Amino acid sequence: MTELAEQMQRQALAAQKFTRKYFVVELDFSSASIDELEGQFKTASYALRGGLSAENVTQLTELWGAYLGEMIRRATQAEWLDAHEADARCWCLRHGPASVYPHQAIADRLADGREPNLRAFFDAALASLRGPLTE
Repeated sequence: MTELAEQMQRQALAAQKFTRKYFVVELDFSSASIDELEGQFKTASYALRGGLSAENVTQLTELWGAYLGEMIRRATQAEWLDAHEADARCWCLRHGPASVYPHQAIADRLADGREPNLRAFFDAALASLRGPLTE
């Protein structure tokens, strides 16, 4: 296991603890937890001291991005990669030619509530990383 993969696993576990403490929600890596996490975007601005300050947004992006990514990785066997795009560091999951960016999905939802929601992102990520079904 790579150092990045270990880091993402640790952050996903930290996301569970953080979300339990500040949002009183259990994230358990089940499919239902995607919907639980989606519901927290509406409460993030008042659940955290300082609301959606830059620091809180960064923390949520790192924690929830790792959690979402770990859910995707477990379902697809994709690998974590440290990518650089436009001089910015970001992490992605890659399997074959397909890549998805769970941290970016979280950042987008926090920034402006853009669609797709996490369920749509999760489902699309699974379809993309699993590739076309073979018979």
